This record gives sequence, C-alpha cells and structure tokens, in this order.
Amino acid sequence: MGSMADKYLLIFLFMKINYKNTALEMLDNPMNVAIHTPGDGGYNNKSMTKKEDLDLLYMIQGQFANPEFSSSFKENIQYVTQPFYEAYKKAGDKLRPVCLKEPIQEQGTLVFKFEHHTQTMFYRIENSGNGDAKDINAMIIMFTKHNKSDSFALDLFVILSHDDNAYADYIWEGFVRDGRDVSWFISDLLLFKTFLKYVEVESKVIPGEKKDWHIGTKYLNETKSKVQILDSTYFTTISRTEGFGVRGHFRFQPYGIGMQDKKLIWISDFQKTGYTRKAKILNTQ
Repeated sequence: MGSMADKYLLIFLFMKINYKNTALEMLDNPMNVAIHTPGDGGYNNKSMTKKEDLDLLYMIQGQFANPEFSSSFKENIQYVTQPFYEAYKKAGDKLRPVCLKEPIQEQGTLVFKFEHHTQTMFYRIENSGNGDAKDINAMIIMFTKHNKSDSFALDLFVILSHDDNAYADYIWEGFVRDGRDVSWFISDLLLFKTFLKYVEVESKVIPGEKKDWHIGTKYLNETKSKVQILDSTYFTTISRTEGFGVRGHFRFQPYGIGMQDKKLIWISDFQKTGYTRKAKILNTQ
C-alpha cells in the first residue's frame, strides 16, 4: 500500500480532459450540456428575467448545434495548464506595447485549468495590426465549471463587430465588480494570442479518446476532438551561487538573419555574483 505522498504524486501526474470538467461537449452535443445562468441581474448588472436568461442560453446552444458554427472551434482546441498561464501573466506587461500592432485572425477554443475550476472559451478574434482598437472584431463565449458543481456557468457572451455594427455583452457581474469588462476580456485574449506567437511553446497534441504523456504528466483525452496541451517548465530551473538574486522575467531576444526577428524568452531566477557597469559617458566614447 503506497504512502500518502505516493498517492498525491499519482494524482498530480494524471489529468483527464472530458465533458465533465470542460465544456467541450458544446462542440459535439450542446443540448446535452447542463448549464446554469446567474439569474436576475446576474449579467453586468443588467435587469434580466429568468426567461430572458434562458432565452439567451437556448439561443447559444442552438448556435452550437449548427455544424457550420461549431466546426470552426474544433480545429484549434488548446488546453492551457496552470504553469503556462502563470508564465503568460508574467509576460503581460512586456507584450502590451506590441499587442495592438500584431495582426491576428484566429478562431478556436481555449481551456484554462485552474486549481478549483476550469474555463472553456470559444472565440473568434480579428485585429488588423494598425494599432487602433476600432479595428478589432471579436466573439467570446465562456463557460466556467467549478470542481464541486454539476453544471457549467455561462459567464461570458461577447460580440464586437465594427464591420456589421453588432455589439452584445453579457458578463457575470462578479467579473464586472473586479474590473473585467468587455475591453478587458478582448485585450486579454489578444495578449494571450500574442504571447503564443512570440514564446517558445512546449506543446503536445493528443487525439480524441487517446492518452499520452507531456512534461511528466499523463493526459487522458476522453473527448472526441484533438486537444493541444500547452505547458511550461519556465519556473523549474534555478541557478544557485553566492551573490544576489534576480527574479525570473521575460525579455525579447533578437534572432535570425541580421537579428531582425525576435522571440519572447523566459530568464529563470538566478543569482548574480556581481558585475561592472560602465558610466554612460564612457560607453559613448
């Protein structure tokens, strides 16, 4: 009989991706997904009756029941582990100056794995890269599943289309109280897609109803769709010498012919033994 430590290690190394802990069944059988809505006034303080809540829910499920609508989300399903998400948050400030200047036209599904819940985000995002927020078109639908809940919460439904003059925003009021409005979610999605463009991703594609290992964790994909695992070992290497510590951080690293290209790399925590910095006036002579 193994020790408690052995049992904990076994749990830590095994991860299931299925229709119980993600909303991926919306892509296969949306009318079978148990979803609850916040109820009266639950969306960004809008006064909505229970019937209006249910009408919104049925409308979204009906859209996913249309293969032409749901198929676009199936081809690019990415499962974001907690370490990878933490790495992204570390890089946020570094990415903001270039975010609006990055042309993006993508659609797919993101599954974020946190300690006590998962968030499944279906999205379409377009950005011309001209640096103007008015050029951004987006659709985001997000469901949250808490570990102790038997159903999914419809927490986010956003449509922003300058081309069609369309706009809709239904956001769980808890997000709004925390300062996360439509602009926040669209900006966060753009930042994340920019992060994927510049960072060296450690990924593994697991076909539907298959299992495989990735960075010390065994994944069992019980859904019908292939899922790309995004993981990170950025926080695992620490150099220990005498001196003073330098916290881990991201930086843009030039590379390629003429060093014209750049990628986002992670500099792990390390200890410095000291260095000599010339005065600026000496560096210009």
